[in-house]
Amino acid sequence: MSERKNWSEIFYNEVQSLAQGIVQEAYDNSKTYGEATLYVRKIRQSAFGDVPDKVANASMRTLEIACELALSMIHEDERKIPINKED
Repeated sequence: MSERKNWSEIFYNEVQSLAQGIVQEAYDNSKTYGEATLYVRKIRQSAFGDVPDKVANASMRTLEIACELALSMIHEDERKIPINKED
């Protein structure tokens, strides 16, 4: 009998890769973190609507999850910006 794949790890890596790709595209097409957030939200909108089959439904749900992770990644980057204090 062959060894079972670690599907959790495979999906972890795939969703992380998808989210990183979405973040990079958002940054490439935006000037601010706010614009990048809106860009990802527009991508996420395509994850909703009527679907013809179960594969399309699963794909849309995966897209929604990847976009949620991408938004979290953008907000994390934004939170790392130092506060400019004038002395």
